[in-house]
Amino acid sequence: MFLKTIIRKWRGQIGWVLGRRLVAQRQITGFRASFSSDVDAASTFEDHVTLTKNTFVRTSQFGRGSYLGQGSRVKDTSIGRFCSIGPDVILGGLGRHPTNYVSTSPAFYSKKGQTGLVYTKVSADFHESMGTTIGNDVWIGARVLVLDGVTVHDGAVVAAGAVVVKDVAPYTVVGGVPAKLIKKRFSEATIEALKSLKWWDRDDSQLARMGAQFGYRPLDEADLPELFETLSRKTKFKRQ
Repeated sequence: MFLKTIIRKWRGQIGWVLGRRLVAQRQITGFRASFSSDVDAASTFEDHVTLTKNTFVRTSQFGRGSYLGQGSRVKDTSIGRFCSIGPDVILGGLGRHPTNYVSTSPAFYSKKGQTGLVYTKVSADFHESMGTTIGNDVWIGARVLVLDGVTVHDGAVVAAGAVVVKDVAPYTVVGGVPAKLIKKRFSEATIEALKSLKWWDRDDSQLARMGAQFGYRPLDEADLPELFETLSRKTKFKRQ
């Protein structure tokens, strides 16, 4: 019993503050986490991930080069590479309720007993929780809410304060409550090219060349052949 208590503490916030955070920072290249961050043992990180003050992470995965803004909360979410997530953002872990049942209360469709009341003997054909997916190179502004089961695809931008209730297409900008399309970042041809390029899987030498050539100015469709050539010189980056 005592050993189980110690293991539970280690896997929770106490263990994160006292030891797991330091272990992660030593074992994962470039990983940084604020002392006030709160991460469970089920979450995983690639290299060069940053968790700022008062962040909360549960059963989630972060790709390399991504950061989480102050006060943000992430649960049951897979986050791709090079994502920029602003402050006070909530990604997943909110739970779902049916709107076409006799009641939206879980007492009538769930056997979990959230309030101690269960009025059903059979679990409903309804998923109370679903994983959330954030693609690669996604920018999510401050105070955004992304619901369970939603996918924000590669290259998308979510404007501050948006509530995302359905999937967001690649390389689009969405905003509002509920979030709606504002514009596409590039032409269809450029979007398709970037989707196939998947530059976030490349190694650091290739990304450095890409940054030196294209990182400081708007991308033009005429640049695509040169961009492809720049990123074709070495093998793809391999996960650590």
